[in-house]
Amino acid sequence: MVIAHRLDLDRGWFFAAGPEGDVVLSTHVRLGRNVAGYPFLPLLSAEARTEISEAVRTVLDGRDEEFGAFSDPLDQTALLLRERRLVDVPPQHAGDVFVRADQGVTVTLFDDDHVRVSASRSGCAWADALSDARTIADIVDTELPFAVSLHWGYMGPDPNASGAAIRASALVHLPALMDSPQAHEAVSGALEPGIAIKAFRSSGAHSLGNVYLLESGTHPGWNETKILDELANSVSRLVHYERESRELLLNERRDETRESVERALALLRNAAAIRADDAMQLLSWVRLGIALGLTDEIGMEEVTSLLFLSQKSHLMQSGDRPEDNEDDCRAHLLRRCLAARG
Repeated sequence: MVIAHRLDLDRGWFFAAGPEGDVVLSTHVRLGRNVAGYPFLPLLSAEARTEISEAVRTVLDGRDEEFGAFSDPLDQTALLLRERRLVDVPPQHAGDVFVRADQGVTVTLFDDDHVRVSASRSGCAWADALSDARTIADIVDTELPFAVSLHWGYMGPDPNASGAAIRASALVHLPALMDSPQAHEAVSGALEPGIAIKAFRSSGAHSLGNVYLLESGTHPGWNETKILDELANSVSRLVHYERESRELLLNERRDETRESVERALALLRNAAAIRADDAMQLLSWVRLGIALGLTDEIGMEEVTSLLFLSQKSHLMQSGDRPEDNEDDCRAHLLRRCLAARG
């Protein structure tokens, strides 16, 4: 069933525990599909866009699962979806977005492809994310056949992205590894040739909160399994190196690390105002402290959720002290979430 509503801020993939969740925040899989018989973007006419939009909406409306429909212009909702990593589209994206009620699956129209089906899972859960995305893509395909070739695979405007037409990514938390002298060497050795690592919401040299985004490349001729395995192998190596670095912290700098964790908790509990990058860094220390067993004052999933709930668009939509500015609202949210554990 498709309904129009605001995004439920109390739900999302980051509230749940997942495999390897101490290091891997989430895994995401995206399938690109184009409808047979229609021109690829940007040659698709307005009439054709309407036909495809209505057909996809009809298919999803026939499901028992509930999908929220967010139509053009997405404005503030687009920023919320981007902050939650449910879509990759810019705020001015001109196409419908359908988000399953649990926010595990997103269907985006007219973002390079006619239809993109994305699935998000907490932790390292490639098979589950792929299964979720495939299920919805296959359902749409039965009513709105996709352009596919026995030789080339799924067709699209970019020949290099044709074939399996899959992109995958993972968010990883690497505070100990990135603090070690061997960080560059370890990361370079961990990544398969086609995998890119990017800073997470940062224009500077360092990623916010020591969270990094790993993305698969485009590989014409590769199947889904091979593409996912390339990324999964890279993530697995980084998980190993991060845990080794954490053990070194415990063995060589335990007291110093504990003090940093306790200081981060104290600042988060008492700040009158706090910027996004500062909050991310302090939450990163707390998350590391939980993983190392240096604090049990807050759960891992709750800290992970705060990395996203404390972002600008979430604060502005939450209605939490709307008379205050962004930094005041962020501090109020963090104080409230940590106060009961002080």
